Amino acid sequence: MLLSLALGTARAVAARAGGVLRVPQDVPTLDQAISQVGDGGIVELAAGTYAAPSSGFKISNPRRSFTIRAALGAAVALDGSGQHSVLVLRNSGGVIVFENLIFRNGGGGSPTTSPGVTVDASQARFVGCRFEDNAGASGADGGGVKVRNGSAASFIGCSFARNRSPIAGGAMMIDVSEVEVLGGAFADNRVNVPGHDPSSHGGAISVIDGTLRVSDALFQGNQAGFVGGAIFAFGTWTAPRSVPHTSVAITRSTFQANVIAPQPCCPPPGPRTGGAIHAEDQTTLDVKDSFFVDNQAQFGGALDIFRALVNVSGSTFQGNRGNLTGADESIGGAICALSDAGGQNFRPAGVTVAGSLLQGRHAGSGPVANAGGCILAAGDGRRAPVAITGSVLHACDIQQTPGVGGGTGGAIDGSLVALTLDDSLVLDSHASGNGNGGGVFLGDGSDAQISRTTFAGNTADNAGGALYAGSSNVQISRSRFIANGVPGPIGASHGAALYFIPSRGGPPPIGSGDASGGVADTTFSQNDGIAAWDVDSGGASPVNTVQYNSNDFFSTAFGDKVYVDTFADPGRNGFNVGGLNSLVVYRSGGPTTVKSAVPNRALGTPPVAGSLKAIPAAGSPSARSAPFLAYAWSGGAATLNGAPLFSHDGVIEGAAPGGYALAVDGVTVDSAAIAAPRCTSDPVLCLANDRFHVQVQWELATGERGEGHPVALSGDTGYFWFFGPANVELIVKVLDGRPINDRFWVFYGALSDVKYTLTVTDTVTGAVKAYVNPQGQLASVADTSAFSGAGNAPAGPPVSAPPVPAAGPCATGPGDFCLGGRFRVRVSWRTRSGDSGTGTAVPLTGDTGYFWFFSPTNVELVVKVLDGRSLNNKFWVFYGALSDVEYTLTVTDTQTGRSKTYHNPQGTMASVADTSALPGP
Repeated sequence: MLLSLALGTARAVAARAGGVLRVPQDVPTLDQAISQVGDGGIVELAAGTYAAPSSGFKISNPRRSFTIRAALGAAVALDGSGQHSVLVLRNSGGVIVFENLIFRNGGGGSPTTSPGVTVDASQARFVGCRFEDNAGASGADGGGVKVRNGSAASFIGCSFARNRSPIAGGAMMIDVSEVEVLGGAFADNRVNVPGHDPSSHGGAISVIDGTLRVSDALFQGNQAGFVGGAIFAFGTWTAPRSVPHTSVAITRSTFQANVIAPQPCCPPPGPRTGGAIHAEDQTTLDVKDSFFVDNQAQFGGALDIFRALVNVSGSTFQGNRGNLTGADESIGGAICALSDAGGQNFRPAGVTVAGSLLQGRHAGSGPVANAGGCILAAGDGRRAPVAITGSVLHACDIQQTPGVGGGTGGAIDGSLVALTLDDSLVLDSHASGNGNGGGVFLGDGSDAQISRTTFAGNTADNAGGALYAGSSNVQISRSRFIANGVPGPIGASHGAALYFIPSRGGPPPIGSGDASGGVADTTFSQNDGIAAWDVDSGGASPVNTVQYNSNDFFSTAFGDKVYVDTFADPGRNGFNVGGLNSLVVYRSGGPTTVKSAVPNRALGTPPVAGSLKAIPAAGSPSARSAPFLAYAWSGGAATLNGAPLFSHDGVIEGAAPGGYALAVDGVTVDSAAIAAPRCTSDPVLCLANDRFHVQVQWELATGERGEGHPVALSGDTGYFWFFGPANVELIVKVLDGRPINDRFWVFYGALSDVKYTLTVTDTVTGAVKAYVNPQGQLASVADTSAFSGAGNAPAGPPVSAPPVPAAGPCATGPGDFCLGGRFRVRVSWRTRSGDSGTGTAVPLTGDTGYFWFFSPTNVELVVKVLDGRSLNNKFWVFYGALSDVEYTLTVTDTQTGRSKTYHNPQGTMASVADTSALPGP
């Protein structure tokens, strides 16, 4: 019944609107339709190719908002014939929407005009569009799109393929503008075409002094000649320098096989950097829940940061690398962060990594860099901050190449950095070719705080199997060093776990050149060689003052020998734990160092210990990584869920969902869990047998942004909360209306007047629909022509509704629920045919509930009561409808007896916010 009523209403509204101009049925050309369409109107194009005029289709100073779209099911291409621009939108004054169009074969262009689409001082929204084979002439950037001059544009479910520019932004150029990309793909876009500018940057996107937000997108096979294989971001230094001048946010996206590859004609002016992304100067790059795989550049195979800031969380890096066969040094296989003050007061680069996996060696590959196999960072004049928490660094192999250099820092290479490394695993990383620091290399006055971190299976050919620290201050606590190694006899086993050495090359920019710090409450077990090695000259300066306090040592590599001090033990014969505990280093003209203020312990058997960490899947919906389990253990034998482990460390790719327990010698030492994949999972709500994926992005008037969090109610219906789980903001329903009009229908009702964009994607056909709610508007919408009925999705799993609270103390029957502990809410309904009834009430939270009229799976009305007494001494009532049936809603304050009634006429879809509904107290 609801379906037929809604369809009739929609047809009536469309007939009254009369706002659609069809090309060529109503007007012969697109240009004429653009000139005639009214504010809020629609230009609809029949299937076919529309050749752009010599200067491109133009939309100039329209001072109105309208939509240009393809007719239902039609393939519509706007074509530039390879000679000129496709479309120019300038000074729009309103929002111009483009739906399901193909922009292709644009040519020419200029420093201000794209060969494809130009958005200049305008607002535009592109939904389900394709940008293909647009190619710029010399000096033209933004091959597919150029967004410039204070514009704001969004691209929802759009694809960019084979677009070209010889200088910047193969697919898109953003210049002093704001762009949002929701879903879609960027594939094989390039700025390294023959004869390209030597500094060509941003194979897919280039952004300068602007804002770019990307979520759920795929970047694959994009190329640049100099920097930024997929994305280049540059922020001009502007006061205050603490505020980013360019901001890039990447969420749930995948970057695969993007590269820096200049043509032989056009050698770049410097190192090739940022295989996936390069961010420079006053830029902040935020990366969340994303996947970087097989990207390549000499500096920063995945991410390259120059005097910029990068924050990475919940992400996976695999197989990102530099080219080790050439004559150029490769550094920072996954992330490179460099700082060059250039004689000015520029800030150093900064790196934060949380809850992520960085894996170098992948799919049988060898070393990935000459230095910093996973991360390389360097300060200049000031220490560059590097913070790594809750993460796994695995198989980050580096090699020293004759004539090229390198050989330092398998997992991390830091020079003049302030490193925080906490609650992490550094595993199976190697520094070969006379290399140093298989796990971590620190130098040039660095400062490090390392806690609750396990180093296992790391090796170096020369020194510091797990950690090499030169002229740095390092504090290590509550950590573990297991099965690390440096090969050779005792006199050459330069710190299977730790190697500390003061500077011999003069004082660094910060610090004295001393090796200093302390190692406390830490376990050393089953390392292959001397566990800790201190280099000390015994002179006045620089000196090695590192202390070892309350640590546990188990070693059999050289009997009971665990420690070397090159001044106190010039023969390199080694000290046992007792010798370390009693060692005092007296220096001529220098300080005296008590090596152990708190005694260390020698263990007769390997300690029972281990760490287990789960890394969830990450990346775009179409190309996600697998989930991972990482482990390390010390002891006689270990099992993972009962299955034996044959190595002291490892990473399991594609671990099945479920709980895992790591047991050593029969004792469970750690546990972790991998969640089962679910279609409805933050931030995606899946409806209609999981065929339709729904997401919401919201924005406050203050500029604060976020994503809606979904909760499934039935197979067809769910809701989103924005700020707290108890505060329902938006309810959405997708119905199968194919028996009536061969379409799927989308309904939504709001309990919020926040600005939001509701995006619905049909996973069977790839079609996308976007609904935008302006700030201050409260809306209920019924779109009965939302999606074509083509294709069938397999039956999805049954959806179980979330647990809901009891009806409440003031409810009296199945037609009531009680909100806020005192407000009884009920609704009566009547159809057009005269049938009537009472809504069945289902509470959701203490403040919110919904009603169904005809079926428990068909939500019709959601209601929320909020306490606004602190603002206006009133209680507030919000409701949003997914139905145009006539109904009467009654809210009664059971404490005062006052009530408020709301009547919805037949054929009306309403969302209401009454902020003066009922008086307090």
